[in-house]
Amino acid sequence: MAEVHTGADSLLLWESAPAERLVDAHLLGNGRLGAAVFGALPDERIVINEDTLWSGSESFLLNPDTRALLPEARRLVFERKFAEAHRLVAERMLGGWGQAYEPLGTLHVVVGLEPRAGSEFLRRMRREPPQGYRRSLDLDSAVATVEYREGGRNFRRECFVSAPDQVVALRLSVDSGTMDLAVILESELRHAVSTQVSTLLLSGRAPDWSEPDYSSARPFIVYLPEEDSASIRFAASVRVVETDGRLTSTPDRLLITGARHALVLLAAHTNYEGYGKERSRDVGRVVSRCLRTLDGAGSPAWDQLRERHLADHRAFFRRVDISIGPSTTSVLPTSRRLAFQAGASLEDPSFAALALQYTRYLLIASSRPGTQAANLQGIWNDRVRPPWSSNLTTNINVEMNYWGAEVLGLPECHEPLFDMVAEAAESGKHTAREWYGLDGWVAHHNIDLWRKTTPCAGLPSWSWWPMAAGWLCQHLWRHVEYTGDTEFLARRAYPLIEEAARFFLGLLVEDEEGYLSTAPSTSPENNFFVDQQAALEADFLLAMSPENRMAVHQRTSAVAKSSTMDLSIIREVFEHCLRGADMLGRRGELHQRIERSLERLYPFKVGRHGQLQEWCFDFAECMPGMGHVSHMYGLFPGELFTPQRNPDLYEACRKSMFRRFAHGAFKWGWPAAWSVSLFARLKERAQAGQMVRESCRSLGANLMTEQHLQLDCAFGLGAGIAEMLLQSHDGSIELLPAVPGSWAEGRVGGLRARGGFEVSFQWRLGTVTRCEVRSTLGGPCRIHGPGLRSVELSSDPGKIYQVPVRDE
Repeated sequence: MAEVHTGADSLLLWESAPAERLVDAHLLGNGRLGAAVFGALPDERIVINEDTLWSGSESFLLNPDTRALLPEARRLVFERKFAEAHRLVAERMLGGWGQAYEPLGTLHVVVGLEPRAGSEFLRRMRREPPQGYRRSLDLDSAVATVEYREGGRNFRRECFVSAPDQVVALRLSVDSGTMDLAVILESELRHAVSTQVSTLLLSGRAPDWSEPDYSSARPFIVYLPEEDSASIRFAASVRVVETDGRLTSTPDRLLITGARHALVLLAAHTNYEGYGKERSRDVGRVVSRCLRTLDGAGSPAWDQLRERHLADHRAFFRRVDISIGPSTTSVLPTSRRLAFQAGASLEDPSFAALALQYTRYLLIASSRPGTQAANLQGIWNDRVRPPWSSNLTTNINVEMNYWGAEVLGLPECHEPLFDMVAEAAESGKHTAREWYGLDGWVAHHNIDLWRKTTPCAGLPSWSWWPMAAGWLCQHLWRHVEYTGDTEFLARRAYPLIEEAARFFLGLLVEDEEGYLSTAPSTSPENNFFVDQQAALEADFLLAMSPENRMAVHQRTSAVAKSSTMDLSIIREVFEHCLRGADMLGRRGELHQRIERSLERLYPFKVGRHGQLQEWCFDFAECMPGMGHVSHMYGLFPGELFTPQRNPDLYEACRKSMFRRFAHGAFKWGWPAAWSVSLFARLKERAQAGQMVRESCRSLGANLMTEQHLQLDCAFGLGAGIAEMLLQSHDGSIELLPAVPGSWAEGRVGGLRARGGFEVSFQWRLGTVTRCEVRSTLGGPCRIHGPGLRSVELSSDPGKIYQVPVRDE
């Protein structure tokens, strides 16, 4: 087991001022409950989330035109009438919006003000931080702390979300004198508040409909009458379980006077019982569940509660240890470190180590066995209409959340995604049958709590994309590759992969060139000019007058046949299905069809710039600097394009990546985070290092993107850094494949590789100086890297092997 690096501030996010936005708050969670701590004065604000609190309820929207119009859409594509095909899909073949992830409420704890002050007054209060203010998040303990000095007294708050006890715990203390506190619980949803002695109760229900924030349709929020509503019922309860002050209450808050310390616990639940399961609409039952949770957690003292939390968190977090030097900005607040990284004025290799550990921290906090999968914002949201509905967006975002699960030593945290995939497959069978008339299962661009798998509304460039099942199945296969768990393969992974393959077999049709193609097909979320002349004239027309935009738009399309992403996902699913069948001894007629189809798939092509074509023809992109690089799927997270397997296509990927970069792609957030892994696969060391820095643009202090509140960048960044340090996708383990020269020295312990290996190593000036491998499964292990003597170990389960290094 790796030791944890405990250097000063090496595992801290910290700021010298309170947060005013969610993107700057410190994030806590136990997989199910989320708490975003703002550290505000005098009114501490903690946004509370529960991962099953979504708008809406079970539903299935069928567009009867889609199945009927598929042959016509294919005819237009095969006749190369791409603009017409685009219009047909856009106007008649799409579906409706999904539901939104909702905020449960906000816990306010007001320190030292008139305790009966109204919440609106508290929101308007503005106060400069007192001297010595500091708020921090310790990744090793998963505890958020706020400290400040005021009136000659030192105030301290500690907050964590306990998985063993399923509560948010907040302790407030002052070292001398006393303080007065008011505890208030609010919600943006329909709710009621009451008190019972030392307990504050909030109960309510979610909207029956929440219109996406990018839609102008009204009404934005819909509540049906109580008796007609099947929406989620929710409740939260807050209890003061320890204080040396005087505790009283009013109808809507708890009041504490003359206290040196107070311990506040919060429990929250909904009436959601699981996918496809009946649930009671009696919110009183949810309130009772909250009270039982508080009863169970309220008996131990603060120290015992904290110790149970630490033991649980560290059992996951301390599996990996990493240090990268030199450190140049670690003494600065996180927001300033991000600014330095993004500005590239002062490179700080140690930030990469913090980012990798923060990825792991977020996964532990937002995705535990038995919880929901992490969505666009993980589990943290403060808006009734959050950006992109805080959905489970499947054309990269939810997958990016989980890229690091296996390599970063958190396979258990992968489980909620597997559960989601299994549930989506049940819904997706219905969608495949009713929308396409096909066997197997399908999913599209967005999935929500209700496991929507039909196409969403909007534009074809994202809405028409029946490939999500394939991408999601990749995660099932990765778990098998890393763990060797054949029981998981037989029981969970293989049946889902096989049914996804069955759908793709039905989806493929023979095109006008004699190949098996997907049509209509898109490459999320890009568009192309239907002919070269349109591309040449577009800039001129738009420069002449903005009114020409429609004329330009009519000569573009997102719809063609056999996008490179389609082909990559289908080829991968087919190959995994064949390999899985071989491992389980399940070969049959279906697999013969797959083998025949693989031979006839539309080929990948190289374009006039030497780039990997994104579509079937060498179209000019409408956005040459598009952040979505969907045609790079086969490079990463896939493994189709490698120097050994497809050297020409591998080099074409390199041309594509640098061409996109030259046109302005990868300058912020998740596109930059994806590019870290892509450039790492290309062994472009300097570029991968630059993309780590570019990822830091437009991020808040908690690494949420400022514009859309997304956390996928923070999840993807750690996975990309791991890819720079270790790769195992091409038949061997390679160390330091894409580490830039600026990462002069470092060590990492506990990274995992395919085949059931755990790898720890040190390096200096680009050369490995020490390496050991622990085998969990036994079997051969090929490992190489700069400074290593390339060896093939014959390992036994549980043993640790020292890999020889070259003589100095």
